[in-house]
Amino acid sequence: MKELWSLDFSHNYFSGEIPKQLAIECNELQYLKLSNNFLEGNIPKFHISEVLFLNNNNFSGTLEDVLGNINAGLDMLHISNNSISGTIPSSIGMFSKMRVLFMAENLLEGEIPIEISNMTSLEIMDLSQNKLIGPITDLSYFPNLKFLYLGKNDLSGSITFDLSGMSQLELLDLTDNKFSGKIPNWMDKLSKLRVLLLGGNNLEGDIPTQLCLLEKIKIMDLSRNMLNSSIPSCFRNLPFGQYHDDDNYGPIFETTVGNGYVIRYFFNSILKFESLVPNELDDNLLHLEAEFRTKHMDYYYKGKVLENMTGLDLSCNNLI
Repeated sequence: MKELWSLDFSHNYFSGEIPKQLAIECNELQYLKLSNNFLEGNIPKFHISEVLFLNNNNFSGTLEDVLGNINAGLDMLHISNNSISGTIPSSIGMFSKMRVLFMAENLLEGEIPIEISNMTSLEIMDLSQNKLIGPITDLSYFPNLKFLYLGKNDLSGSITFDLSGMSQLELLDLTDNKFSGKIPNWMDKLSKLRVLLLGGNNLEGDIPTQLCLLEKIKIMDLSRNMLNSSIPSCFRNLPFGQYHDDDNYGPIFETTVGNGYVIRYFFNSILKFESLVPNELDDNLLHLEAEFRTKHMDYYYKGKVLENMTGLDLSCNNLI
């Protein structure tokens, strides 16, 4: 097995710990996918150079130990929905070549370290559904970032951190945190933004008219805040994707990341992960439904309808 370069054991019923012999003998592995099993324990040391997917298991240990056991040149890391704990260490800045980082639904705590801004190759970053706290000081330099998920944490302070340098950003999720103050007026600088999720915070004041300049916006959620202005009249001109024929998937995104991989993405659910090279990797349908909230009720949708869904939610504020 020493020459094996790709191994996919996902969606099985494997349990127990990853055999250390696997990491030792398969030292030429570029792609390892063990997602959606019942694996547990600590993540052993791997030399994988491209893709490591360990999500939806019961792995434990600290994030510092996890990062210490993987290749600093790794392209994609997916460890969401485990029991990985501790703070995000400053060593995360060493992964400057990483393009995709999923660490959602773990037990991570503490503040987001400034060193994370060294990960300048990132295209997708998902830190949602953890226990991260404190204000965000600097996320200004991610020139390639397309999707940023920080929702469902305990982040606080005003949204004064500057994201206007993220010229490629298509989705920003800050929902269900403790952000306060006003919606910043630099949002219009995010000219490619298609999904803006700010619901469930403590934002107040006016709805800035700069939001009307987001010509590609398709989903905007400002609900469950304390906004107390009138609805800007220019909102009637927002196209919500109606006039952009180049965007075929509504809020479903398709992006190429890494060395020839395609990810189809809906909010924080991967719909498809596949290789551009025929017969190398099978399609992996990971999630086939998505959630929308309507009048405090969560509804789940499947199939082709997802390709056409757009929306604006201003509910549960103090609008006049």
